[in-house]
Amino acid sequence: MKKIFENFITEEEKDLLMSIKVNSSDKLKDHENKNEYGEDVNKVISKILTKLKEEFKVEVGEKSYFRLESSRTGHKWHVDIGTNGHMSWCTVGASILLQEPACKGGTTYYGTEVAWKIIDIEELQRNVCDLVAHTSDEWHMVKPNEGERFAFLLFI
Repeated sequence: MKKIFENFITEEEKDLLMSIKVNSSDKLKDHENKNEYGEDVNKVISKILTKLKEEFKVEVGEKSYFRLESSRTGHKWHVDIGTNGHMSWCTVGASILLQEPACKGGTTYYGTEVAWKIIDIEELQRNVCDLVAHTSDEWHMVKPNEGERFAFLLFI
């Protein structure tokens, strides 16, 4: 199951998420107990978590985490439990695009895996500030991009 919540965060909230340390993961449980990034960032993360808990009936676990990712390489086809099951605890993955890539690329796709082949490929039309969430069994990928792409990711 996948869902998109258009314009889920404001421009101001987007800027707050951009203040998080890039490419460093933080456990959501630890984050709930401290204000490393400040109260305003906590409010944005809480807003996202509230929506995910409501829509997917999921709870934050000990290994659940978030990160601000800066990438040019994209992500190959995968599921959020990990193709080798290294994140078997994950039930929901979510992302918010915080900045369009400076150049072309960075498109997100969903597909259906059948006998280790991805079929029924669907291009996801998303914009900056949209919250995209899916259960961890959804196959998806992000194409490489020529410019830097910033996305806020959560794995619950």
